[in-house]
Amino acid sequence: MGRFELDDGLLQAVLTVFVVVATINAFNFIDGLDGLAAGWPPLAGQRSFSTATC
Repeated sequence: MGRFELDDGLLQAVLTVFVVVATINAFNFIDGLDGLAAGWPPLAGQRSFSTATC
């Protein structure tokens, strides 16, 4: 029983899409079209995956 527990599957899907799009937009904003931030998303994704599966 978490703090942000939602029972509505549609609301969870909408929030998931929103968070994914916001994260992608944040990395694009930080990058500034020079490609210097291209290495961080795979590292962050790998860390999140390994944390979630342990």
